[in-house]
Amino acid sequence: MASIGRTYARNNKQVIALVAALERELSLSPIYYAGMALKTPREFEDETLALRNNLSALTASRRFVLVYPRPLPTSALIELGYAMAMKIPTRIFVRDWKHLPFMLRSATRVCPEIAILRYRTLDDVLALLREEREFLQL
Repeated sequence: MASIGRTYARNNKQVIALVAALERELSLSPIYYAGMALKTPREFEDETLALRNNLSALTASRRFVLVYPRPLPTSALIELGYAMAMKIPTRIFVRDWKHLPFMLRSATRVCPEIAILRYRTLDDVLALLREEREFLQL
């Protein structure tokens, strides 16, 4: 999220709303989202602490969702790599297939636990996740 820059607050608010909708409508709880309590990038934790917290949360996770709106040098890609290594069922939401890092474009052929889905708005992400009952019930 830090790589989003000036639009962080708006994007963070949208993701928090998505998390709340997933918890409320799909009874998914708890959902770990590192940006939940971070209103500005200045509030980000020390890198070491952030990595420890995120990897700990991922280790305890039954599924992983990445919303990747455009090519970004985001730490979420580190989390994705960890989720892939742990074979955590994963859904990656992209607006354009070309936005994905090169090797990630073939992830669904190599990693059966991954699905890559296209979206336009975060409402689309919620709607697509509603359709993913098997994924959500893991």
